[in-house]
Amino acid sequence: FGILERNITGCQIITENGTYVQTDNLYGAPNDASEIKYFGYACVKIAASNVVYDCNGYNITYDGSMPIGVEFYGVLLNGSIRNVTVKNCKGIMNYTNGIHVFDSNSSTLENVSITNNSNGIYVERANNLSIIDTVSYNNSQDGLILNNSNGTLIDPSHFHDNGANGINLNN
Repeated sequence: FGILERNITGCQIITENGTYVQTDNLYGAPNDASEIKYFGYACVKIAASNVVYDCNGYNITYDGSMPIGVEFYGVLLNGSIRNVTVKNCKGIMNYTNGIHVFDSNSSTLENVSITNNSNGIYVERANNLSIIDTVSYNNSQDGLILNNSNGTLIDPSHFHDNGANGINLNN
């Protein structure tokens, strides 16, 4: 991990390794994420390996409308990256997927609260993910979706009061 600590005051795309500390609540999803599956947008898009993203007790909230066919992500780990930690998020709310992990390996979600999204955490083609002290609840569909992912460690975390499933395993 990098020595330099960067303060985050708004939604952004992270393309360099290092430690990033959120210093205020973030709103929206202005960053293009169309490379996922659908036209998509993210608030925090992490596109680099060896990153620590510390929400520092602040929220990440979507505050707009959700047109049909468009997806919105609070935090997106995207594209052949490794060793990313997202931690200390008080609330990630009102997105299609609160956290979307795509093709990202050996990463960690720690001390994160995800609520009032369509899906809390969506993990696709990601191996050796650790989910620690995390809660995903009150999402309209699933608390956690694991899709074509192996070696996920869940300790101690809770997925409850979601519309469909606490944990959904797909192959």
